[in-house]
Amino acid sequence: MSSNKYIDSLIGLSFIFVIFPVIPMSLRIGFLGGEFSAKASFYTLFICLVYSVWLKRHTLRQYHLYWKELLYIALLGFSIAVSLVHGLINFPYYDLVPGTNYMNHKLEAIIQFIFNETVSEYTLSVIHFCFRVLKNSLTQLIFTFGFSYLIFYWYKNRSETILKIVSKGSLISASLVVVFGVVELFYFDKQQWALSLLTYIRPIVHAIEINNTWWPPLFWPELQFRSLFPEPSFLGIYAVITIPFIWSIIFTSKNKKLVGLSFIILLLLEMITLLANSRTATVFFIIDHILLVFALCIQFRNKKFIIHTVLVTLIGLLAFVGNIVYTSNVLYVQDASTKSTTSTTIKNISTQQVANEITSYGENNITSLSKKGGRSNNQRYGVMKADLNIFKENPLLGIGQGLRTPYVLNHLDEDTLNGAEVKMWIENIKNKGLINISIPMLGEYTSRLSETGIISFVLFMGPIVLLLVRLFIYVFKNPKDIWIIFFTIAYIESLLTGIGTTLNELYYFWILLGFGYALVYTRNSYRNKVDEISEY
Repeated sequence: MSSNKYIDSLIGLSFIFVIFPVIPMSLRIGFLGGEFSAKASFYTLFICLVYSVWLKRHTLRQYHLYWKELLYIALLGFSIAVSLVHGLINFPYYDLVPGTNYMNHKLEAIIQFIFNETVSEYTLSVIHFCFRVLKNSLTQLIFTFGFSYLIFYWYKNRSETILKIVSKGSLISASLVVVFGVVELFYFDKQQWALSLLTYIRPIVHAIEINNTWWPPLFWPELQFRSLFPEPSFLGIYAVITIPFIWSIIFTSKNKKLVGLSFIILLLLEMITLLANSRTATVFFIIDHILLVFALCIQFRNKKFIIHTVLVTLIGLLAFVGNIVYTSNVLYVQDASTKSTTSTTIKNISTQQVANEITSYGENNITSLSKKGGRSNNQRYGVMKADLNIFKENPLLGIGQGLRTPYVLNHLDEDTLNGAEVKMWIENIKNKGLINISIPMLGEYTSRLSETGIISFVLFMGPIVLLLVRLFIYVFKNPKDIWIIFFTIAYIESLLTGIGTTLNELYYFWILLGFGYALVYTRNSYRNKVDEISEY
């Protein structure tokens, strides 16, 4: 097998493994990847990196590197490092680092061996904390932009291979998600075999109750689907990025069996995604279809494109109807199990339940986004507002990557501080210390502004926005290249997910960034355009 085949297999697995973003603790190699060690895709990408270096071990000096890209990554790393060092020097919360039960015998032994003296637990915790945030900043850069560069390097002249990896990978991963989602359909319908199967499989595919907290639970307390993912919003993020790739197969493939299979997978995936009852999923699902309308404007003379657009739109509507009918039935069965009703009453309740469920779904998953007290809005908007206020106070360099937790807590308003989850954060920090606990990034862009300041933020966003611009330019100059249109839609969706969570959540974004630059590099001369997929 050639080296390209090995790389293709590893990258293909990485693309499929985005559905495993929080693997069990027993499968992680924490010292290797830090926060990324939770993601299955990280390991295949890391193996790809090691294999790439091994292939060129005798000819590293002749390795045809793209120095402009590497220098840009190095410049971004330098900017983040300066911001972090500045943040560590001025960090006023070191007393919160150790918590109540901090112990690190390995570090203590190393310091005693080198300096021949003992140090306090407080000093140990501070040293440990500083080295950790420095290491995490470096590894995060390598495992994000570095891996994207690696993917670009291997596929810069092989756009056909990218198409096959993305199309095959999307169908395989979506099929796994759909199968597990169908099991959930039976679980919420009170089928014992589905309960037993989920109880057995869930601890294998993702961690359960990390660090003795409630997340991720074995079973979600509400009627919210999550398939293979630890929580419903992850399912939503995955689906809205994957759906355009399934569309691309439907729109371009000549293989009727493949198109038929894609339609079935699309219908079930969209229905399961809507059953997640995740605002992220619902809003971005709508955006997917809005972007499809924009694509239709580009392809308004393409009758085949128009027909397929109508078909996938009908599939989306059918998925929504299936979601409403299923939810209404499950809720009614749960309600009826505690009541005695006649068949006439059942019919009346069922009809009314469907009407109520449509209204309720819209209020819970769309209009609730604008209400501060809606679901998790108070906490999410409170943290995002705190991040922006921190940025206003530290506009140039920020407060340092990985140091934002105590700053955010000090900038939260009273309403947010009274939230149950925020109180849990505060209690955990008191007990376990900043060395073990941090507030999640509830928005990549606001969090990065507060941590790294405007200079590093602009450097961070530069290549991301540049790729989007280059994709737009290519699409408008080459409207017949339908696959690139759908790739652009998926890339836009992956960017939008950064509004409410981190871009690292599924690793999807960084794989697409590498593929995207490889595509525009290859097709910039308007060669190698792929209009149709014949077979896989």
